[in-house]
Amino acid sequence: MTNQLITIIIPVYNSETTLNELFDSLEAQEDKELVREILLINDNSTDNSQKIIDEYVSKSSFQVQSILRTKNVGTGNNNNKGIDICQTEYFILMNDDIIVQDAKSFSKMLQPFADPKVICSYSTPIYPYTVWKSYNFWQKCLFSRQVGSEIPGMSNKFDCFKKTPLLENVGLFDGKTYKNAGENGDLSERIKESGYKAVPSHVKVIHLHNKDENFNLTQIIQKEAQMAEAQGTLLRHYPLSKIKDIREFALTYFRPLLLLSLGVPYLQIVSFLLILVYSFLYTKLVYLEEFRNWRIIFLPFINISLLFVALFYTAKGFVYGKQQI
Repeated sequence: MTNQLITIIIPVYNSETTLNELFDSLEAQEDKELVREILLINDNSTDNSQKIIDEYVSKSSFQVQSILRTKNVGTGNNNNKGIDICQTEYFILMNDDIIVQDAKSFSKMLQPFADPKVICSYSTPIYPYTVWKSYNFWQKCLFSRQVGSEIPGMSNKFDCFKKTPLLENVGLFDGKTYKNAGENGDLSERIKESGYKAVPSHVKVIHLHNKDENFNLTQIIQKEAQMAEAQGTLLRHYPLSKIKDIREFALTYFRPLLLLSLGVPYLQIVSFLLILVYSFLYTKLVYLEEFRNWRIIFLPFINISLLFVALFYTAKGFVYGKQQI
């Protein structure tokens, strides 16, 4: 195993709208000598992702290996496949909709490993207004609350891991319990339990999200359900850890809590008012930017409906202890 080099592992699924920008950002790096190989794992995409991958393999300045799945198996399982294949001590897990900004990102990701207790260095995803403006109406609704924010944390958007202590003391992703969400939270909890640390690298990356022009309301509901089910599953498996930090618990589960508080004596009126405020604030930027769009009329009702989606799927994930979407 090569100790001083990095393997970049990128699971890909229907990402034809973002792959070229991702590849361009990798090619712009000034410390490419640190990367032994890039593994592109196509999770049975149905768009032109494989064509774009093939073109990149033929012209990249990196050594690139393309792996095509014949069945969709989910992000966690694809990460595990890449980790199993990689021949370096360090590897970066990267989403297929990320732009790396800093020209020396690879070396900066390695710096925290000077501490022997560090098992992961993670990036800070940012969500620029200019990217949000390029979305269609429904994508703007889904991501409006993230615009302008910086959300550091282990998310596999662009995170570096040390392979040996991960395999020996923590283990791989739980691809049986978590399909396409929640696997990062599960791994983060197991890292805490192992006594190792995940720390920030101070590398910032732009999270593009898929720029599908046909993105619709049904996909919003599916995304919200997927995340809620994953959070319910995590609560089932790590109840003490989740409840220990009251502030984080409230931020993570605020939507189910809003609805449940309607059943608490003396809180009904306050909860009702908070739900009304939420129905507007949740997509505030959309109201300000898309006020001429006739669909804006339905947004408060849609936002309130999504509260019920979140409650139902959080409960479903908690009861079954498994993410199924």
